[in-house]
Amino acid sequence: MYFTGGVSGIVVYRLSEWEFTAFDRACPYDWDHEDSWIWVEPGGITLRCQRCESLFSILDGGVITGPSTYPLKRYFTKYDGMRLQVRS
Repeated sequence: MYFTGGVSGIVVYRLSEWEFTAFDRACPYDWDHEDSWIWVEPGGITLRCQRCESLFSILDGGVITGPSTYPLKRYFTKYDGMRLQVRS
């Protein structure tokens, strides 16, 4: 799911019943461009920058293919069974 916050929004992915991961949607390669947002690929396991085409893992935010050499900014997540907290 996509949420507001961070630099260009936040994407949250549910890893398991109790685990979530969250990343900023700003591409680390060209974050200052208005159209360099990260999107979930149709397969659901990778994230892609629509501007530079860098591909990232949805599991850890690591770079799969570049030009980006830096991973996505990751946010801390905490789930108590009812509420999910996402913070820096």
